[in-house]
Amino acid sequence: MKTFQPQPEFVNVQLRVSVLKQLLQGQKIHLSDIHSSSLEHKHCLQQLVLQAASEG
Repeated sequence: MKTFQPQPEFVNVQLRVSVLKQLLQGQKIHLSDIHSSSLEHKHCLQQLVLQAASEG
């Protein structure tokens, strides 16, 4: 059983400048383009991206 962990208030994210430009222009990017120094933050980002995709 997976334990619920609250989402952190801030996550560390690393993006290439080209990927950031794509995001700002509303273009689609791949989840592998998003990097994080923390596994917890990476999981949080994955969940947020999946949630946004399912609601969109």
